Amino acid sequence: MFKTINPANGEILETYTYQSEASVESCIQRAVSAANDWANTDNAIRANYVKRLGQCLSDAREHVATCISLEMGKPYAQACSEVDKSVACCQYLATQVNEWIRPERLKLQGGGYAIQSYEPIGVIVAIMPWNFPLWQVIRAWVPALLVGNAVLLSPAPCTQGTALLLKHLADKAGCPEGLFQCLVIDDQKAHDVIAHPQVDGVTFTGSQKAGAAIAASAGQALKKSVLELGGSDPYLVLEDADLKQAARCCVEARLVNAGQVCIAAKRLIIHESIWTDFLDEVCREASSYQLGDPFNPEATVGPLARSDLRAHLHSQVQRSLDQGAIALMGGVCPEGPGFFYPVTVLIEVQPGMPAYHEELFGPVISCIKVHNETEAIRVANDTPFGLTAAVFSASEQHVLESIMPHLKVGSCAINQAVHSQFDVPFGGVKRSGYGRELGRLGCLEFVNAKACFLSQRSCSQ
Repeated sequence: MFKTINPANGEILETYTYQSEASVESCIQRAVSAANDWANTDNAIRANYVKRLGQCLSDAREHVATCISLEMGKPYAQACSEVDKSVACCQYLATQVNEWIRPERLKLQGGGYAIQSYEPIGVIVAIMPWNFPLWQVIRAWVPALLVGNAVLLSPAPCTQGTALLLKHLADKAGCPEGLFQCLVIDDQKAHDVIAHPQVDGVTFTGSQKAGAAIAASAGQALKKSVLELGGSDPYLVLEDADLKQAARCCVEARLVNAGQVCIAAKRLIIHESIWTDFLDEVCREASSYQLGDPFNPEATVGPLARSDLRAHLHSQVQRSLDQGAIALMGGVCPEGPGFFYPVTVLIEVQPGMPAYHEELFGPVISCIKVHNETEAIRVANDTPFGLTAAVFSASEQHVLESIMPHLKVGSCAINQAVHSQFDVPFGGVKRSGYGRELGRLGCLEFVNAKACFLSQRSCSQ
């Protein structure tokens, strides 16, 4: 049994009971049956279902956004944007995936042809996080659905209500029985589900530690896995950058969703020649963000999602301060109800500090001074993670040719923040995981790419 809690005031929202082993087994069997039928369903029928799903989400926009804000504390306007992005993703992928999985005729070296086809692999377990409880599910589930798989969703416990609401909307849109199910299970049972002989793959978004355990379970069972893990994303601000624009972009990229974003601007790496002026701009921008209840339209930073998350973040900040970092603002837990944490700007961040090496999942901006571009690149890569990066400079061509090739990340941007896009593959390297979501590559993660070599007679027809 577990409870969901409103992070803005600490009040209990709902109490849930974990499923029995027999109930979970029943879900798996229904998923297997549904996957067999769905694999033989015409692509156009799959696409039409996803379009209806998008419409149901759009119609329930305010209800879904309210549930997100209540369960994990995201400002209501940002929760509405999450719903809008999920709807747009449904509509986009529904029009594209059929083309992406169309069989291809390949001309072989030495003569002859083969047909490359893409077939679903079966039942996929999607273990999803709490920070984007709708968007993360949609971007994992919808591609798997469109290529012909069934999905068992294991959501974060603190956003169980949002997941169940999505299941309700999926059914309302006409989801076939068993094709999409929401499990209510603990971590150990999730590993048991991965190991189940009739489960064919797993996609996971979450922490590095949990991802390693998921990968071990999948690897032991020789099952395909996709991992989207943490990040300590560097934003490099070079000496010729537009300081106001860069500061505005960096601060927004750090503070959206109270900093609880894998691809947030967690480390600002700043050229020494602009250090003082840029810090002034950062503090000015950061000061404009207002901490408050998610349903207060003036609030731009809500609470952290859970009390333990706030305690961990505050410990990271305090240990960094104890080791010599300086807080230009913030760094003190506010009194009163809820799991709020103030916008914090740290300078004098050095190797060995949590603010340098660890992922800080909250509204904390770590600022690091460098002497030149070579040092900026070295510091950017001096992390176990490799999710995204951004560079701010007046010379886009120079950045493209001389800096971007050296950044060890999955995605990067110039003079803007990195965002996940429907048509672009998304994922990381190093301890940020492997595999891709979204785009054509993401849609092909959970298919069997089957090659059929044609006879000479077939080739001549």
